[in-house]
Amino acid sequence: MLEGLRESLKRRSARQRDRRFLEATMAASALVAYADGQVDFSERMRLDQILDQLHRLQAFDAQDAINQFNVLVEGLQSNPERGHARAMEAVEVFAGDRGSARLMVRVACHLCVADGDFSDAEQRRVAELCLKLKIRPEDCDLEEIIRANKERPYTKER
Repeated sequence: MLEGLRESLKRRSARQRDRRFLEATMAASALVAYADGQVDFSERMRLDQILDQLHRLQAFDAQDAINQFNVLVEGLQSNPERGHARAMEAVEVFAGDRGSARLMVRVACHLCVADGDFSDAEQRRVAELCLKLKIRPEDCDLEEIIRANKERPYTKER
């Protein structure tokens, strides 16, 4: 009985940590996707794909994640300074957790290159995220992400 309780608590703790990762990933994604002043349809569709494919996020309702992303983007639109601070606060929880930080930045980059452009504003925002997360942009395989997107950009047919 005690072992069952211990396993239950362990699963709940892992799910709670993954919930914070989901929130931080949506915040990082919103920051990078909106860095150029807009979130394109292709970026939103890529978010759907990522939520469907990324094992660490599959335990959560995709619509909940999309709603979080939308609220964060709306915050960036309506009050950029406050929206930015709120999103960075969620991201900062994973500063020093190299694996989670790296994955979070990679997700945000996959999202923002879906429109076929990795703008200077998006690149600066990625650099800012990496600094906040205490990782180097080079550690996130950004060149690979950009190259892969050029080879297989998002299309509505996918």
